[in-house]
Amino acid sequence: MRGWKRIVLVLIVAGVGWAGQKYGWFKGDAAKTTTTERTPEPTPAPQPRTQPKTATGASEIDKAFRAKRSGVWLEEEGTVVKLLRDDMKGSKHQQWLLRLESGLTVKFAHNIDLAPYLKTLAEGDRIQFRGRYEYNIKGGVVHWTHHDPQGRQEGGWIDHDGKRYK
Repeated sequence: MRGWKRIVLVLIVAGVGWAGQKYGWFKGDAAKTTTTERTPEPTPAPQPRTQPKTATGASEIDKAFRAKRSGVWLEEEGTVVKLLRDDMKGSKHQQWLLRLESGLTVKFAHNIDLAPYLKTLAEGDRIQFRGRYEYNIKGGVVHWTHHDPQGRQEGGWIDHDGKRYK
C-alpha cells in the first residue's frame, strides 16, 4: 500500500474504534460508557390514536377504555368514520371504525358468518349497537354484535337504517 492510503486506512480504523467505544457498537470492555455520556430518557408509554375529548357524559366504553377493562357488554351508539377491509380469514368479519360522542374511536369486528352483512353501511352513518368491548391501546374493539348461536347469552346486535342485524 502506498503511504497516503495506509494513513487513510489507519484513520478510518481508529475512527471506527473510537466511535464504536463511545456509542457501544462493540460488546465487552471496549464498550464501557464514559462519564460524559448522558443516560437516555425513558421512552414514554404509547398513547392511543384517539382519546375521549371530555369526561362529560363518559360512555361505558370510555370508562372501560380508561380502566383498561375487557369483556364488557354494553349498548352504545356512534358514527362510522372509516370502513375497513373485511377479514376473510377464519371466521369472517366486516370491519369499520366508529367514533363515539366523546371522540374515542373503536374498531368493530362484526361476524358475518353468524349475522347478516351490513350492505349499505357507509362513512358518516350513525349506528346503535350491543356488543362486547375488548380493550387495546388504540381505543379497543367491539365484537359479539350477533346472536349467540348456542343460546347461552343474549348476544349482540347492530341497528342501522331502521334494521336490526343480529
